[in-house]
Amino acid sequence: MRFAKLEKHLTDLIAEEQMKLGYRSETVRLYYPLLSLNRLLGTDCGRDGMLDALGAFCDSVEERLGRVAVTCEGERFCFAVPPQGARYVYEHVEGTEFLRELIGLVAGHG
Repeated sequence: MRFAKLEKHLTDLIAEEQMKLGYRSETVRLYYPLLSLNRLLGTDCGRDGMLDALGAFCDSVEERLGRVAVTCEGERFCFAVPPQGARYVYEHVEGTEFLRELIGLVAGHG
């Protein structure tokens, strides 16, 4: 199973949040619908199959992001990335230049 796209998507979203709001050593929660997860993973899983796949995903990213917890309500999945993951993103993932410039422009709007 391809986990690289999902990991990149998660870390890019966290990096964007940190660029906008600043870094804090705290748990970050991100939500995905089942359809989006199937697209990112190249799968066609139902809810239970996706939970199984995401268990393997959490194992694969634990060294970098810490123990990510995944919960599900209906077809909406919540990823709780622990403070270790937020710190990893802050130290290793750079936001895009476009976003950096846009945030700078909006922050200086007067």
